[in-house]
Amino acid sequence: MPCAWTPALLAALCLVLAAACGITARQRHLLRLVRLDNARLRATAQDRATPRDVLAHEIRTPLALIGASAELLAEETPGELNEVQRRFVHTIQDNARQAQQMAEDFLTEARLGHELFSLRLADVELRGLVRELIQEMRRTASNPIRLEERGRPIRAHADHRLLRQAIANTVTNALRHSPEGTTVTVRVSAEAEDALITVMDDGPGMTPHERSQAFEPYATTNPLAAPASRGAGLGMLVTQRIMEAHEGGVLIDTIMAKGTTVYLSLPLRRDAPPKEGQPS
Repeated sequence: MPCAWTPALLAALCLVLAAACGITARQRHLLRLVRLDNARLRATAQDRATPRDVLAHEIRTPLALIGASAELLAEETPGELNEVQRRFVHTIQDNARQAQQMAEDFLTEARLGHELFSLRLADVELRGLVRELIQEMRRTASNPIRLEERGRPIRAHADHRLLRQAIANTVTNALRHSPEGTTVTVRVSAEAEDALITVMDDGPGMTPHERSQAFEPYATTNPLAAPASRGAGLGMLVTQRIMEAHEGGVLIDTIMAKGTTVYLSLPLRRDAPPKEGQPS
């Protein structure tokens, strides 16, 4: 059936085109970084890359453009939006973010498979990292996200980008499987010698078999893998590998019809402050 080009839809598309022409300097800088990274990856993995890997590299540039344009629209840079246009923009932002996350998962999985994976370790303050990520995800999240991160700074020696990717994957999965109107809770804490990021949802939970499939790539029975139209089923596998590369891990606690809690752990920085509740 042909698409009905309503005035509202035409107006929204015009705004997208207008925003694409008005990308800010910051967004141009982001695109330059993406292109440079793509070129570096192509040069490194030229002889080993699969068509899927090449697609994951190349698709990041148009996805960055779509996301940047949608961000300008959401900020009403070209002009004030009506309610219908806001819904269109929200849909663009949500799907662009999911596609970008999918591409990053493909790239990380490809790097692991091609032994191109190396951590860029630095001092990372986890409360700040998670706070910034959740603030960004709240803009397009379908359900509320509650963040529990008050307390002294928690520091780890970690790859900032990869750790952020692992946390984003986990929160995205929780949002996908949460009933409409329920809240996903994210907590940042320190336990003994480990930092802990906990993500809790009120979704359907998992059977023992489903839980055993949680880290299997492309498993159709994997409840933590996105539906076919929403993702590639790599998110939790990539998350597990990222955490293990940090000498940490992923633990899933689930109860049928009650929800799922996922724990991401990694070692605290050696000279980090004592765990919460202990004297300095």
